[in-house]
Formats: sequence, C-alpha cells, structure tokens
Amino acid sequence: MEDWFNSIKGKGRDKAKDLYSKAKTLEGKIGVLREWHPKGYANLKPIGNLEQYFKYIRLVAHPRSWFRGESSDHGYLIPKLYRNIPDEKVTDQHEKERNYFLEFKRRARSFTEGINPNDTWSWYFLIQHYGGPTRLLDWTQDAAIALFFALDTKRDGTDNPIVTVMEAPALVDYASKELGEKKLDLTSVLYPGEPPTEKWISNLTGSNISLTEEIPDSPIPLLPPYSDPRITAQRSCFTLFGKRRNGFYINEKQIVCPCCGQRIFTKLVIDGHKKKNLRQELIKIGTSSGKVYPGLEGINRELTEEVFGGYN
Repeated sequence: MEDWFNSIKGKGRDKAKDLYSKAKTLEGKIGVLREWHPKGYANLKPIGNLEQYFKYIRLVAHPRSWFRGESSDHGYLIPKLYRNIPDEKVTDQHEKERNYFLEFKRRARSFTEGINPNDTWSWYFLIQHYGGPTRLLDWTQDAAIALFFALDTKRDGTDNPIVTVMEAPALVDYASKELGEKKLDLTSVLYPGEPPTEKWISNLTGSNISLTEEIPDSPIPLLPPYSDPRITAQRSCFTLFGKRRNGFYINEKQIVCPCCGQRIFTKLVIDGHKKKNLRQELIKIGTSSGKVYPGLEGINRELTEEVFGGYN
C-alpha cells in the first residue's frame, strides 16, 4: 500500500502520503485506499483465506450491501446487452431486447407454468438467470456466495478474482436524485413494479419501441421475486441499467452517493493462487455447488469436485 501512495505524482502525492500516515488501523487504510484508488480497491495485498475475506467484508460492507463475484477484474461493470457495443448503438439494443423478450416468453411457456404470462418482471429475471442478454447485472445478498462465484470460473487460471461490494440504498438515492423525485430513506431498496421502476422496462411493457426514450440514464438496484429455485438459493438481486451503458461511471469516474460523496461500490482482490484452498474453506461452511445450483446440475458439480478434484 505504501508503494502505491509513493507512486502518486504531482499535487496529490503529499496529501496521499499524509492520509496514509493517519491510517493506523486496517479500517483506516481501507478508507484511504478506497478514496484514492482509481478502481475502488479496498486492498492491494490479495486475500488468501476465508478469515481475511470476512474481516474485510465486516469493514467495508453494511447490512444492506450487495455482492458480486468475478473471475478477474474486467474493469467496468456492464450488463450483457451493452457489452462490446458503442454508446450510439444503445437504442438499437433496446429494440433487440424487446424482440428477444417476446420470443423467449413464447418458446419457454411450457417450461415455466408457474409464472404468470403477464408478469413482465419475473420473465425478465428468468432470462437473465439462464444467460440471456438483458440490462440486468447479477448480485447476491450473501458474501460467501459472491466469493463462490468469483472462484467458480477459470479454475486453472491464476488471475486474481474480484468481489465487488455495493451499497444498494445509495444507488437508489442516486437514481432518485437523477429523476428529480423525493429522496427515499437511506435504508430503502426497490422492488419490481413499485414507482418508478416501470420506467426502466418501458421498452418491454409499452406498445411502441419509442417508449425507450423514457428509460432513465442510471442503474437501479432491484430485489426480485423468488420465482425460481436458483434465484432463491443464490439470494439473487440485480441492478437494472438505464440508457447509459456504462452506468456506474460518468466521465470515467465512478458515481458517488449524493448524500455523503462516498463511492457506491468497493472491490476486494482475491489471491488467484489460493483459489483451491478458498473453495475448500467455503465447502466447510456449507457454500458448495449443491447449495448454489439446486438440482441435478449442482449434484453433478459437487460430486465431480469430490471424486475427481474439480470439473471442466
């Protein structure tokens, strides 16, 4: 961490070194690093065991925090529908999303008898959970499950996985301010269908694609109905992006809480050389493939790991 501060050039160097000298505790160092690091890292030395992981979680997370695990730091957090396209193609993607949504509902009806055909939100979450292109980005309310997902891909690689910790109520507050609406309580989250969430899916619910003009710019956090066993098991929650494809950033800078100026999310760096040990530690506390993927897939994953020591 000290080497990182010493690498800062120009006017910021003296202030950074002064802040570092004041950061006597781990919590203080995390606070300073979160303020200064361009990617919002809370640690520079990668986390190598479960005890360290939960120590950082206790320091950076709150009761309403959400978590997302990824195999490496992919830079910006962007949903599948918006990846690998220029900004000027966003509206085209909204029309394609609508067509995809309607055709998915038609073809999947026989597999989803428990979902009301008119329940737009449940259908939309289902598309996301089974790999379809949407403006949704997956999160979980369970920090252990987020770490599981961070370790669950590219198992043979040594890239450092990332767990992102997000303050969902702060994102609600940010979106409310953008819309010019009354600020919600800081403990609030949004539920699909309550005002003003319908604005974000106007391209799916409206009769005319021109209604996408109503979609706001920024993302919102949503707690979905537990309409599918995977959503329930993974304690899933989502951020739904608006018209801005790189919604967590403006002019290359991470958006911040309008009340306190703090960043809305923080990244924890996991040691890519300790993935196997961390997976074993997670199994000891009950976070395994059988729990995260309920059903036959989870049984196969869990047995393959137990018998063969891994899976492809």
